[in-house]
Amino acid sequence: MYTQFLFTQNDVDELIKKEPKFEPYVKRFGLLNRPINSNIFESIVGAMIAQQISGRVATIITHRLLDKVKEVTPQNLLLLTDDEYQEIGLGPQKRGYIKSISKSFLSGEVNENTLKTLIDVELTKELVKLKGVGEWTAQMLLIFSLGKTNVLSYKDLGIRKGIMKLYKKSSIDEITEEFLDKCKKKFAPLNTLASFYLWEIAGLKE
Repeated sequence: MYTQFLFTQNDVDELIKKEPKFEPYVKRFGLLNRPINSNIFESIVGAMIAQQISGRVATIITHRLLDKVKEVTPQNLLLLTDDEYQEIGLGPQKRGYIKSISKSFLSGEVNENTLKTLIDVELTKELVKLKGVGEWTAQMLLIFSLGKTNVLSYKDLGIRKGIMKLYKKSSIDEITEEFLDKCKKKFAPLNTLASFYLWEIAGLKE
């Protein structure tokens, strides 16, 4: 089920108070909200597909998968053969991750309702226990599946590029984890909103 973030103009104004450097970008991009897919299992599978490939290719593979199974559920994904995964465009490593995660959800080892009750730190710890889910994937799930409003990912290259441009740094190497931690404290509790603007800033041509 898809919903959407509900950040308001008041939230944007508060972010600008915390960091005035956002103001020209807010004027340029307006109020930013992004969709949320509240189906955690489907979101994890989508994240698995998207790892280390372009967004365009990930979309093609996702459409092929949906043509095969119609609905992304643990049961349906476990019914696919290795040859069918290969036809879709998912090689041995990714299909191994997807099958492992499907078994974890189907057996009850991972409970979607329980995940939704955990605070961010606990939730990240639980998600990274899943085969193929690293810290970056877990943080993206916090935002785009669980709708968490205070997430800023050091592991995300787009975030680091956005921070580099926002603060007019000459190199992305200057955006250390320590520097980003200071930003997180400054932007809190609106780090997800800040992330939306930082991704847009990162995509701007010089």
